[in-house]
Amino acid sequence: MKREESRLLEALKDAEGFVSGEKLGRELGISRAAVWKQVKELRRLGYSIKATPHRGYRLEQTPDLLLPGELYPRLRTRFCGSRIYYYTTLDSTNRLADTLGARQEKEGALVVSEEQTGGKGRRGRGWHSPPGLGIYMSLLFYPCALSPEMLSPFTAAAAITAACSLQECIAVPAAVKWPNDLFLKGKKFGGLLAEVKGNEEEVHYLVLGLGLNVNQGVEDFPEELKQTATSLRRVENKFFSRVEICCRLLQDLEDSYLLFLREGFAPFREAWKRNSITLGRKVAWKRGEELREGTARDIDTRGALVLEDSAGETHRLTSGEVEVGEEICPKQGSIKRVKE
Repeated sequence: MKREESRLLEALKDAEGFVSGEKLGRELGISRAAVWKQVKELRRLGYSIKATPHRGYRLEQTPDLLLPGELYPRLRTRFCGSRIYYYTTLDSTNRLADTLGARQEKEGALVVSEEQTGGKGRRGRGWHSPPGLGIYMSLLFYPCALSPEMLSPFTAAAAITAACSLQECIAVPAAVKWPNDLFLKGKKFGGLLAEVKGNEEEVHYLVLGLGLNVNQGVEDFPEELKQTATSLRRVENKFFSRVEICCRLLQDLEDSYLLFLREGFAPFREAWKRNSITLGRKVAWKRGEELREGTARDIDTRGALVLEDSAGETHRLTSGEVEVGEEICPKQGSIKRVKE
């Protein structure tokens, strides 16, 4: 959606009842023919607009789509979403945001798609992204003042930001699994993927991708995910406005990004510990061919997971994959299985 169509849409939303094409054209500084052309484009995008001779146009219904015309008026961000690249279908929002970063698109550029055919997860895994049900988006940042090492815990900071952001619209607390997964009632419903481009010493740009299951029903998940994945709708038994959730996430992620630039991971640590499903549990950590098993004891001020092995030795883990197995009950010393 172009800016001029967004302006027409806002004029239709503000109108009480019908508004003539002549009045719309006068307010927007365009011809009546241009108004009609833009109305046709809005209809193509899914807006229901009634046209009546001698009365003009009236907006009847707004589609549940993450259109720029729906996002722009609700955004209260300083720069996130200042430029929106919207698609009905895309292979991966992260891939396109990476292309934008390579050509130095403005910081805060947002790529959002109703569907992904090749959604990206960590370690090359896919992300199931059915059309019109979730939020699949990527943001472009330029944290060039930080080194790649200093930037590594940003994924965990963004994950706890997303979990806390959602608490205003859901009754069930969202939890985080180190470093980037979001859980509800023991099942995964979201994840974040931060991809840093640069070299060992400097950062050129950062792409932050987020996939969130919002309005999926059980029938919308493939068989292999029905027992392990969930959505806001499945947990709360109602439909959600994806536009409202998206705008809230953009605001909170922007605030957290700026805070992270100033202070690193430390301000996010306590919230992360309160909402963690990793700490206090038996875990298996893997990075490449390296494997460690033990108990996840803590997350430090720099976002590293502190693992204690069977010999009592602690290991500081800054990257890799963690599988959560058993929860240690600290008072009884017994173990209970955590179902995920």
